Amino acid sequence: MTSSTFHSLRQLTFPSSNIPLILICSKLTLRLNQLVFKLDNGHFVRTESNRRIVLQRFLSIFLFLVHGIFQLKWFLFNWLYPTNPPVQNWMLVIMAYCFTTVSGTLVGVDQANRLEMETRLLLNSAMKIEIDCKEKGINVVHIYYVFFFVIWMPALLLVSPVVTFMPLFLPCMPPILTSMVFTDCNLREAEGQIGILIRTLIAIVTGYFWIVATNTIIFIIGVMLLYPI
Repeated sequence: MTSSTFHSLRQLTFPSSNIPLILICSKLTLRLNQLVFKLDNGHFVRTESNRRIVLQRFLSIFLFLVHGIFQLKWFLFNWLYPTNPPVQNWMLVIMAYCFTTVSGTLVGVDQANRLEMETRLLLNSAMKIEIDCKEKGINVVHIYYVFFFVIWMPALLLVSPVVTFMPLFLPCMPPILTSMVFTDCNLREAEGQIGILIRTLIAIVTGYFWIVATNTIIFIIGVMLLYPI
């Protein structure tokens, strides 16, 4: 192994700065304009609104609300009108996880958008401090932070395709929208009553929503919460 190859592997495994990782992650996760700011030339700036961006932002918030409302409705319906046999425990676990994820992410999006100026100032200041520390020879790179992105980044590639195809073949599988909209969808024979047009439409909506949700979760946790500390 040549010295240049060894140096490249060392830089990949033990980076000298968090900033390249932050820039790449932010560009990938903010590309759907779900937040009111973006990354531009290495700085977080407020996004200039146009029809496309406003539509993207409205659609993101709308889908978060729709999923949260129908997930809550699913819990209430199965509590007030229990089925025989009852809902299986794994369904309750999945729905509880998804409801917590959706509602928590929605709160994070609202907080980031309402405190947009403070959020941008925090992130830009954190990058400036890291640059100053690096110039003074102070190492601020933590391996656990690098591992966080190694674990989370595959979610950008895997989550959306999986949940996109689920409505086509398993439309009554929680947390797909059809499993929450149709009250009799917990019955096995009900899957055959859902037409291909509805399945395709739900697949598109579900895929887009989970792209937005996954990107937002990674940005809020990995960039907004963990990076400044």
